[in-house]
Amino acid sequence: MYNRNQPTYSNRYQPQQHTVSPPPLQHPIPTHPPIQMRDPPTSSPSPPTHLQATQHLQPTQQQQPLHNANIWYINDTTTQMGMEFGRTALSAGTEYVEKNIDRYVDIPALKYYFKVNNSYVANKIQLLLFPWRHKRWTRIVSRSEQDGQLEGFKPPRDDINSPDLYIPAMALVTYVLLTGIVSGTQGNKFHPEILGVNATSAFFLVLLELVFIKIGCYLLNITDANVLNLLAYSGYKFVG
Repeated sequence: MYNRNQPTYSNRYQPQQHTVSPPPLQHPIPTHPPIQMRDPPTSSPSPPTHLQATQHLQPTQQQQPLHNANIWYINDTTTQMGMEFGRTALSAGTEYVEKNIDRYVDIPALKYYFKVNNSYVANKIQLLLFPWRHKRWTRIVSRSEQDGQLEGFKPPRDDINSPDLYIPAMALVTYVLLTGIVSGTQGNKFHPEILGVNATSAFFLVLLELVFIKIGCYLLNITDANVLNLLAYSGYKFVG
């Protein structure tokens, strides 16, 4: 009797399939020694371009103050030499003027006529414009504080009746300028030569008056007439 559970012929002779795993892969091992890679040399990173430019400019900037200091030192030295030369030239010129002008002009006496102040100038101009309002015409004398001896007259700033040369000089300059202004406003063309001509004519007019006054003093036998006093009184006419 046929048993179905018995294997058939085909199953009896069919070889059994076994699962075979592949052999493991093996990497080839190198026979030469490995090459050792050297590390790159450690170097500081290069600074940016603007930092390099700044570093290049730093020595120049450090040398610049020293150069400027030298320039200032040279300028200071030159200035001091120039000032010293100017003082020497001024002292030499002053000495020359004192030696030569003192022969013809008494400088201390001339300074006496310029000892004025603002109060004197205002009162003196008022006196010259309105002389009838003035009552006292005598001059004030100056005496020594030690023994009370008479030393002369007080300067113009202490005596309104004292003659001075400051007001006549300023009046002469004002007169010359006013004549130039008038000549320019009358339709004529103004020229700087007009000022020179007017100043020269006024100066010679004062000298001519001074000569006539000295001649009159000589004829009247007036010996104590001071030339500077006469010049001051002659110059007061330019105020009016």
